[in-house]
Amino acid sequence: MRRNLLFFLFFLVISTFSYSQTDGPRKPPKNKPSGSAVQKVGNFIDVNTPGYTQSSYSITQLVKDVLISSGTNTCVTPTVSNVKITPNHAVTDADRSWGYFNQGTTNFPFKDGIVLSTGKARRAGNS
Repeated sequence: MRRNLLFFLFFLVISTFSYSQTDGPRKPPKNKPSGSAVQKVGNFIDVNTPGYTQSSYSITQLVKDVLISSGTNTCVTPTVSNVKITPNHAVTDADRSWGYFNQGTTNFPFKDGIVLSTGKARRAGNS
């Protein structure tokens, strides 16, 4: 019995080493341009810019007035009642994870819309 146990443990250790993952060499991180080098690329969309009245809308107002009723859809008044977002930041919070974007001076394919982010929505416009 003892001999079988040693034999089993030996093969268990050998199989653990043979099926284990090995760390390959790490690649050096790529250099990213920062600061003014990024800003020189071109124009950017405006996200939560105070110049647009929609930037001060609540999340329910954004869904109702921008997402659903935006554009030429003026004959339907939407009924929106169950809009939930977590964490629910105040409209005045600059670091909220949702917001309004406008095309600005770019050739972005959408005129305006809603930004939902896992981080800070104001960073979506690269400003």
